[in-house]
Amino acid sequence: MSKYGKTKLLAEKILLEKKLNICVGRIFSFTHKSHSDQYLIPSLYKRINNSKKKIELNNLNHNRDFLDLSDICSAITLLLKKRRVGIYNICSSKKTNLKSIATYIAKKKIYYVNLMTKHLK
Repeated sequence: MSKYGKTKLLAEKILLEKKLNICVGRIFSFTHKSHSDQYLIPSLYKRINNSKKKIELNNLNHNRDFLDLSDICSAITLLLKKRRVGIYNICSSKKTNLKSIATYIAKKKIYYVNLMTKHLK
């Protein structure tokens, strides 16, 4: 688990110990057309579309659960309207392979891009 994940889990634990009537939404990965290329999918679009022939993409041999920003807003609105208390995962429950996203983007290009992927340890 990453440091980010550990701090989020610790914060949840502290809140639960205090027995507060709160709602925590665990928001999974998301994407939106307005995202900058600092986010994964827009970054892949940029790298692939700016490449001439061959690019190397690292660490794509795993899965993520992606949502659209509008789905997150809908979930949070529902939790607010229902006045929910507890911890809720805001996710699609569908795994998406990152390499398959890169391959999809590459296939949409006008010319062929040879994708090389390498798993980082």
